[in-house]
Amino acid sequence: MQNYKIKKSVILSILGLISILSGIVVVKLFPEWQPMLKVLPFLCVGIGVSIFGDNLGKGANNYILSKNPIEAKKATIEENDERNTMIKNKAKAKAYNLVQIVLGALVLAFALLGVEIYIVITLVGAYLFINLSNVYYLLKYQKQM
Repeated sequence: MQNYKIKKSVILSILGLISILSGIVVVKLFPEWQPMLKVLPFLCVGIGVSIFGDNLGKGANNYILSKNPIEAKKATIEENDERNTMIKNKAKAKAYNLVQIVLGALVLAFALLGVEIYIVITLVGAYLFINLSNVYYLLKYQKQM
């Protein structure tokens, strides 16, 4: 099973690298594209970097752990430890509170600066999505617990 995870990570890393390279090639070969199409190569580079970096790290970690079963067992215990899970969840909760404040401030700042309305509406939509999903999960977990 570990080999499958390593192979999957390597394949996804290669696909991410291909995405990065294709974005760079398109930028160099077609500099005068339509305004909407100008975004596409940079989107390819951004997504490619994310996929490449994430899977390269996971693949390297899985490879190292497959060579050292004692460390693999320690890592599994560490990952499933209840204390660490609570710490991660508390950190996510704090980050969520910061996202609410920062995103609200950005919406207000962009609205006051007179930025185009579709940008402000997109940010408001993201802000509402975050808050509505918070309400959804609050109700869901209140019923479960």
